[in-house]
Amino acid sequence: MTLEQSIDLAELQADMAFDAYLAAFDEDAHPEFLDSLETEALIARSCESACEVDPLGWVMSE
Repeated sequence: MTLEQSIDLAELQADMAFDAYLAAFDEDAHPEFLDSLETEALIARSCESACEVDPLGWVMSE
């Protein structure tokens, strides 16, 4: 998998996690379930951000 593919996959996973959180929020899900989905979305966003910085600290995409 190329770096660009890894970044795209991380972005897709982050978007999916955030969409799942919003859908559960709209459905008035149990607070613990919402907390779990929010945490998952935050972790996914963090992974996405990490993929956008190379080992030397250069930003790969904006």
